[in-house]
Amino acid sequence: MRFQITDDSGFLALIDPKGYEAFVSRDWELDQLFNHFKMKRQRLLIWGTGSEGTHEVEVSMEFSETKGFREVIG
Repeated sequence: MRFQITDDSGFLALIDPKGYEAFVSRDWELDQLFNHFKMKRQRLLIWGTGSEGTHEVEVSMEFSETKGFREVIG
């Protein structure tokens, strides 16, 4: 499945909504978020996009021979 996703932070993520417990407080810091993400193995996949803007993301449950400009596997 392909999606057009708007990114205004330089990061995108996919989550398992049944297994991921959200965490954001009013006084959050970036290190807190990264530590929280590290504890959510196989529930969250987050990556840097390299730039803000609109990105085309393809999600697949199998490997592909097609190469993207940026790729992440998880």
